Amino acid sequence: MTAKLSVIGLLVIIMFAQGCTTFKATQPAITKTENSRVINKDFESTWNATMAFVADTFYIIDNIVKDSKIITLSFSSSNPSSFVDCGNLVSSKSSKSVPIASKSYRAGICDYSSRLSGKINIIMTSLSDDKTKVKVNTRYVVDWKQQCPGSYNIPIVQTRNFAFSTNGSSSNGNITCTSNSRIEDGILDGIESMASKQ
Repeated sequence: MTAKLSVIGLLVIIMFAQGCTTFKATQPAITKTENSRVINKDFESTWNATMAFVADTFYIIDNIVKDSKIITLSFSSSNPSSFVDCGNLVSSKSSKSVPIASKSYRAGICDYSSRLSGKINIIMTSLSDDKTKVKVNTRYVVDWKQQCPGSYNIPIVQTRNFAFSTNGSSSNGNITCTSNSRIEDGILDGIESMASKQ
């Protein structure tokens, strides 16, 4: 007989010998990301500042098209909760919670893990001789896994995938993921800081 387990529905109920513990998936805070900024420098200075900043980060440069004023980056993280918000998993017994997009954790008798990957486009627009608009668009992909004990020591494994862009979100079942703006804010802050030193 094949055992089936819903991956965190509205309430996940896990039975213990002494009773039952209930786990609830909360929803993330959906906020608007300000993903563009005007840098008080000409395009050339802003471009150089962007390249200097990116070269000193964990982002991988995939493509550079200066004529089109676009830089494409890729990234990955084994701890998605640093960059995305998928809500929390809350225990009814202890009221303790853990971010659903954490690297790895245990809730009741089940183990959970998640991973993040994505792409970033940095787009520049020259507004004048001393002003350049920089826009950061990010595509996020979260892979989330649940593993619980099953019959005959065969684990029950289920996965969920979430894909969304800056100022967007993705829902799968009763879990919703969105960005926490850290990537967009961090890139814009870094470019602005680097440009001020030009």
